[in-house]
Amino acid sequence: MLGKIHKLMERSVPLWLVGQIMLLGFLVIVVIAWAAQDAANGKRQSGIIGATANKLAVVPTVIAAWWTDDAGEVIVKAPMTQPAGWSRISSANDQDAGYLLLSRFDWQTQRYVAELVDVSNGVVVRRYQPLRTAGESNEPLRRWLVSLDPEKGRLASRMFHPYLMADGGLVYQNASPLTAIDVCGRTKWTIPGLFHHSIEADADGNYWVPATLAKAEQPGVSAAFAEDEIAHISADGKILSRTSFYDILKAAGLLFLLDRRPYSDDPYHLNDIQPALVDGRYWLKGDIFISARHLSLVILYRPSTGKVLWWREGPWQKQHDVNILDDHRISIFDNHTKSASPRDIVDGTNQILIYNFENDAVTPWSSKAFQRQRIATPFQGRGLIVDNGDAVVEETNLGRVMRLAVDGTIKWQYISATPNGDRLMLAWSRYISGDIHASAITAAKEAKCI
Repeated sequence: MLGKIHKLMERSVPLWLVGQIMLLGFLVIVVIAWAAQDAANGKRQSGIIGATANKLAVVPTVIAAWWTDDAGEVIVKAPMTQPAGWSRISSANDQDAGYLLLSRFDWQTQRYVAELVDVSNGVVVRRYQPLRTAGESNEPLRRWLVSLDPEKGRLASRMFHPYLMADGGLVYQNASPLTAIDVCGRTKWTIPGLFHHSIEADADGNYWVPATLAKAEQPGVSAAFAEDEIAHISADGKILSRTSFYDILKAAGLLFLLDRRPYSDDPYHLNDIQPALVDGRYWLKGDIFISARHLSLVILYRPSTGKVLWWREGPWQKQHDVNILDDHRISIFDNHTKSASPRDIVDGTNQILIYNFENDAVTPWSSKAFQRQRIATPFQGRGLIVDNGDAVVEETNLGRVMRLAVDGTIKWQYISATPNGDRLMLAWSRYISGDIHASAITAAKEAKCI
């Protein structure tokens, strides 16, 4: 058998055949390049050949993103100026009774885990790791021409922005189906689709989550176009509504925000939907704030009527994490990136900006604190102002989460890093009040898993 294979390999190949293969390869490259150029300009080619070419054009980008995810999103080369792990600096009379739901990459197991941590002492009171079989793992990501199995690569296990449910279990996603697990890691329910970024609960215990259609419905866009929508999900895993963000902008007469920008396959990049839990002076319970990073836009939207009540573009730049402070103010984590830069570069440091509806004023929470700690995550990031005026900040890209006083003093801090000092990206930690979520925390602590 081996002899036959050897003879076959030694057979001469006619030059005309080699030439035809080379010509065919050249023509394929030209078609893909042509389609890629038009895809970049937001054009669709007509017919079966054109549609196939458009799909082929995005394959290299998708595959490249798949293969670079591990290096690009798990490990970040950064100097270690502070020790890895937990450290607490606050005094005995300044104890924090809260918990941190920490989603991090475990270097030892090479998987992401979520941990419920008592920040008063850094003790993990519950560790979550989904129990998956081949049949119940996140379904393959089917988009454009390719189907990528999310079980390949370390990012597959990431539990992004996990939400602690009343029974101690979690709801999470990873640009993937939305999944709920019980406190022991067993799947409770899952919703197919591409859910991403924030998960927030409304006053009725239902969830608001950004999502992206697997295939864009807007005309005249490329095969890679990310058509974002806002999804309202019931507590037991049923879709209550899905609303196109494009339709929201169109109904409000805000499409000019898109028209004055060059074409992009990711024009909105929704990253937060924050529901109002009680009435305020400028919103009602059930209204939602929506953050669109690539437009540097925050809007106040009323789902019950489909109306945009308020919107503002900047001064925040590529912002994340809108939070409601009281009945007339919101806070916004401003990444403060340079808009004209070809890649995300922070202009100095990040900041938390406070917008006051009463006087239309924008003020920073504490520029001094961010400058003192040199907080500068170019994308992602979280920032929550807590009751006593401190802020809990996640510097996502550099694997650091901390509680800061207004003067920049660190009260507690966690840094995720490898043994050789490389930082490990976090996946959106959530600060949880020990008083408000006492029953859920107790359920998580006391559950017994067999």
